[in-house]
Amino acid sequence: MDLIENKRIQKLAENFGKILLKRKNLANLKAEDIFNLLEKGALSSEEALFWLSVLAIKNEEKANFDELTGLLNRKPLFETLSFHLDELKEGKLNCLSLLMIDIDHFKKINDGLGHQIGDLVIRKIAEILKKHVKEELVFRYGGEEFIILLPNFELEKALKVAERLRRKIERDKIIELENKNFSNITVSVGVSHLKKEHLSEFPLADFAISDLIKKADSALYKAKQNGRNQVCIG
Repeated sequence: MDLIENKRIQKLAENFGKILLKRKNLANLKAEDIFNLLEKGALSSEEALFWLSVLAIKNEEKANFDELTGLLNRKPLFETLSFHLDELKEGKLNCLSLLMIDIDHFKKINDGLGHQIGDLVIRKIAEILKKHVKEELVFRYGGEEFIILLPNFELEKALKVAERLRRKIERDKIIELENKNFSNITVSVGVSHLKKEHLSEFPLADFAISDLIKKADSALYKAKQNGRNQVCIG
């Protein structure tokens, strides 16, 4: 929503301050419920507009988060990448590092222990990542993959973060695996890095973003090929 629309909603909120207190239960209604109340005369057109606007904002915010882990998803990831690239161009950042993290042998876990255990492992890994890195910089990229952005982290420092997270996950008892065919949960990590002076190599910001992700993905593939449970540079 644009600034004008948000200001209009704020104005409506001011006008209906007392109504909000009396009708706070409406915050959990769906759009069809609001229209039904409007048709029955239980809501005025302005009240209905306000609650529909609130619902739209809530849905927009909800769309930015992964339902299973509560982490930000791909859409805000690319928005955040674009933001940090602008900061690189403006000289507010000197570099940007990206970690791509993948749970080792996840298909084996899913197939052997069931999808509920697989989901539990994903949630537990997400909790560890959020605990040790700023939550707004941790994203669920898809499936068993996560991405962490590290603005102004030189490559050496980013590698230390990646290794620290890898060790933390390896040493933690993520879940109690009673099945002897499964060892502790581990992750592989691919690290990529972009310096401010290299931005000129990319005619468009999207190309820089694609390159950063592609290099991290290649590094992750290398980590998998080398035996998993390790950190590699792209």
